[in-house]
Amino acid sequence: MEKQTGSQPADNRGLAGASQRTAKRRKQVTCGLIGCSALLGLLVVLTPVLATIFVPTLVEELQEAQHERAVLDIRKLLAAVEQYSADKGAPPESLERLLELGPAGKPYIEGALPLDPWGNAYVYFAPTAGAAPRIVSYGGDGEAGGDDRAKADIDSAELQR
Repeated sequence: MEKQTGSQPADNRGLAGASQRTAKRRKQVTCGLIGCSALLGLLVVLTPVLATIFVPTLVEELQEAQHERAVLDIRKLLAAVEQYSADKGAPPESLERLLELGPAGKPYIEGALPLDPWGNAYVYFAPTAGAAPRIVSYGGDGEAGGDDRAKADIDSAELQR
């Protein structure tokens, strides 16, 4: 006769323990899935709310940054026009003349002429009858006029120096 060893009851306990661990693991996974679903639902609800709060602010800040960049570009171009006028005795007929070399052997504007923040060329009005030269950006719509910050013209004649 064979002797029964104590290993069989241990095997039964091992199976019962494995079953309990599997059940516990299933509960953890289920709780994790429920938590992820709740978080996803919260994000779905909060995203439009947060968008309505922050998107207008971001758009306003972008418009303000574009306006400020145009102002800086116009001032830089005006300074180059003034230097050109001082060196040559007359203002340039066009902004392209600022790419010519000055007495120092460097152009009045390094590189290419800048485009306004909306990708359009700045418009130059050479001075006539003692008037100052003008440089204008026609804003986001690229057309003269405009009644809001995104579309309004930015005219050097209206900038305070």
